[in-house]
Amino acid sequence: MTVQKIGKRRTQQREAVLSILQETVGPLSINDIHDLATEYCPDIGIATVYRTIKLLLETDQVVQVILPDGIGRYELPDAAPHQHFLCEECGRAFDLDLGKVSWSKSSFKRKGFRVEDQELCLLGSCPDCR
Repeated sequence: MTVQKIGKRRTQQREAVLSILQETVGPLSINDIHDLATEYCPDIGIATVYRTIKLLLETDQVVQVILPDGIGRYELPDAAPHQHFLCEECGRAFDLDLGKVSWSKSSFKRKGFRVEDQELCLLGSCPDCR
């Protein structure tokens, strides 16, 4: 997957953002992406990161994840369901592979809810902060 395939001009900055998302496990904030992208492309601006993420969102090449801290984070779409872990000390988010969590959809339906999707986030301290 490259930015050029979505009909936009291929630039070093866009390729840097996409490379970061492809190489990283877990959702990243705009600031995280910007910090990592400066290693590939030192002159990349935060506005370029925002524009590139917007472009990738519009073409469904990236999804937004909003965890309990309210910060929007971005990751590549994953066909397999997964959950997240948010370190309350450093703010980093990690992917967890706990499989599909079983919910009794019928119990929600009886109460008038319709479950479309799920997002489970565990909170605590990551190994680096412990």
